[in-house]
Amino acid sequence: MKILLSQPNAKGQIVIPHAIRKKLNITPDSHLTMIVRDKGFYVYPVHTVIHEAQLENFYSQILKKTKGSWSGEANEQLDKKKRKELELASSKKRKKAW
Repeated sequence: MKILLSQPNAKGQIVIPHAIRKKLNITPDSHLTMIVRDKGFYVYPVHTVIHEAQLENFYSQILKKTKGSWSGEANEQLDKKKRKELELASSKKRKKAW
């Protein structure tokens, strides 16, 4: 692990060193996620961004691919059986908590 230092300017901006940008494939068009934890923050490159306008299209594609997956009487019976098993398991957990 190589430690590289960067100092913020008057506006609080920092420069990501070239070696890190190259290794993580960070370009001027890249989006970055910053997560604050404890006494520091982490910066992660995001290489795929889905804009709100694209969400409806992706949702439609997923619906088309899964169309009919849960239809039919056999699936309905299986769904009822699984639901009953989950309800019984939850009930047992609650009884143990008492």
